[in-house]
Amino acid sequence: MKRSIILTLALVLTLSLVACGRLAGVSQNTDDPVSESPVNSPETDDPVSESPVSSPETENPVSESPVYNPEPMNSEYLIGLWHSDNVVGSGYSERYAFNEGGTFIYGTSQMDEYNRQLYATGVWSIENGNLKLEVDARLVEPLEKIEDMVPSDELIILDWGVVKKIYNPPEVEFFSLAETGRDPETDMNTIAIGGVTYYDYNHQTNMFDAYYDLINSGDNDSSD
Repeated sequence: MKRSIILTLALVLTLSLVACGRLAGVSQNTDDPVSESPVNSPETDDPVSESPVSSPETENPVSESPVYNPEPMNSEYLIGLWHSDNVVGSGYSERYAFNEGGTFIYGTSQMDEYNRQLYATGVWSIENGNLKLEVDARLVEPLEKIEDMVPSDELIILDWGVVKKIYNPPEVEFFSLAETGRDPETDMNTIAIGGVTYYDYNHQTNMFDAYYDLINSGDNDSSD
């Protein structure tokens, strides 16, 4: 009888302990809830950098210079004297004379002591928006001694150690051409030839006097 009572009490105690353990577990779950991490969206699973979209200006910048945004060139606009600097220093820079009859004179920079070419002449025209030069003669300072050179139809000896080389057929050269408007600093009209800005120098009528002096010296020698 006593043994039955003891077993019964032991069973009751065991059940009580089990019940208390379950209650404690439930209490722990409510005190420390499990964090539910949010469901990852496609953006977080595989993030894509949202770098700003480049505008056409940043991807392929276009210069606002009139050289690259030219006005349509009028051949009459080209006629006259043009100098590649808005001032004249110790000498003339590169320069052009485009004559109404279609001929031209080009002068190299007088400050470039290494350039043996002084002038080039020929015929100019505008072809497909570009400047076309047909060079029929160049005035150069030759490397050879003048006294060792023999004059001919293709070689004329001038004064001051200069010779005139004749080209037949002419040498053809093309340059980009743009009317670039007035220079805000000097108020001079400008053009761009081969990407180089030239200023209207029609007021400087003696810009090619040295060229004509050389040519006249050759004419005088040939008449003698």
